[in-house]
Amino acid sequence: MFYHYPVTIPKSTAEAAATKTIMNLPAGEIHQVEIGFPWGCAGLAHVQIYHSEHQMWPSNPGESFAWNDYTVVVRIGVLEKSRTMFGKIAQALFGGPAGR
Repeated sequence: MFYHYPVTIPKSTAEAAATKTIMNLPAGEIHQVEIGFPWGCAGLAHVQIYHSEHQMWPSNPGESFAWNDYTVVVRIGVLEKSRTMFGKIAQALFGGPAGR
């Protein structure tokens, strides 16, 4: 099965006020996650993927993915019995991760 969760980040959203998008998935297996950054993001849209309140990607806690015109592909052996994943998404105010 394939799921698509589009997210719109309001302009000038600070990291402290990050948008939280809940991705409700039926119990089962996840083999791959793709995060697409359309042209124009210019590295200002930062994304972290969590599973049960634990940051899964990027693997180093507190960091985020941020690109322009690029799709991040995360291949997973198998993540079983997944029920809820959510993306914590923030647009930095000054072109880098907000608050750093």
